[in-house]
Amino acid sequence: MARSRLLLSKRNTVTSTPGFTLLETVIAMSILGTFLLSIPGFLVLMERMEGENNVRARTLLCAQERMEELTFAALRGVLSPGNGVEVLPDGPLEGMERSWDVGPSSLGPGLMHVHVRCSCGWRTEAVETELETLMVNSGP
Repeated sequence: MARSRLLLSKRNTVTSTPGFTLLETVIAMSILGTFLLSIPGFLVLMERMEGENNVRARTLLCAQERMEELTFAALRGVLSPGNGVEVLPDGPLEGMERSWDVGPSSLGPGLMHVHVRCSCGWRTEAVETELETLMVNSGP
């Protein structure tokens, strides 16, 4: 069992062995307590960010899928000006609204300006992803 020793020096002063005072312990516990109480708030914030990033990744996948379909049409030489809107009925992208615009570009003859948007409701707001590119009909 450890015990504190009091030593008398030559000048009759009392000194104690080194250790922590009550004040130092209280300060250390309050700093530790503040840190530990902030962890649940941080976890909630991280969960919210993960959910939003998941929805953003799904809207990006939705827009990329339509962009690939339009790229395939351009490679076959059947990409024509127009626009459209669709709501995906099933699958992992169920309920997402996807729209696209294809039109001639002012940058040069034969270039088509392609703009694809995909949106999805998340909590109380809509998350939207937009992709744009230029394409050339290069089919047979």
